[in-house]
Amino acid sequence: MLAKFEDEKGQKFLAESPEKLAGVLKQKQTEFKQILPNLLAIANTGNDLKPEVKFYQGQEGLKAVYEDTLSSGQKGDEILAYFSAQDILSILPDYIMDYLQRRIKKGIKMLAIVRDSEMAQKHQRQDAKELRQTILLPKDKFNLTIEKNIYADKIALMSFRGWPMGIIIKSKQIANSERIIFELLWKNLSNF
Repeated sequence: MLAKFEDEKGQKFLAESPEKLAGVLKQKQTEFKQILPNLLAIANTGNDLKPEVKFYQGQEGLKAVYEDTLSSGQKGDEILAYFSAQDILSILPDYIMDYLQRRIKKGIKMLAIVRDSEMAQKHQRQDAKELRQTILLPKDKFNLTIEKNIYADKIALMSFRGWPMGIIIKSKQIANSERIIFELLWKNLSNF
């Protein structure tokens, strides 16, 4: 630590005793110990209830969201999805086909509620081969312009039109609630 003083020639600095620095450090350590419980509460370490939100933009951002669905899953896991096949293929045609092959190779299944189109029908015919089950909904009743994936303890939302972007929300509570809603919808649509 330095003590500062001025004389007729200007500012001067003088080194203080190391014991004074030890005293200051001890005082700061005491102050830190007092606020540590509050800091831990803010950090919420080890608590699954605190959500994490990540935002991505552009084509590279969308790819990062898809990559997260693969890195978060393992053989036998499922991705529950709502989407329009044409929207995805219009912005990421080569990437999405590669992604599909890697998802299959990894053994991650998909349940998909998809806006009906020629492209969607083509993919539905490949369901068994592509580890997927697809329900097609009429365009006029399902004009969704985003994709939603529910996987692991996460939800991914992606928008392909206008300004491409993606959001990943990591929260067991939210993912479990979304999974229940998807499964109810899936069950009702299967009987439709």
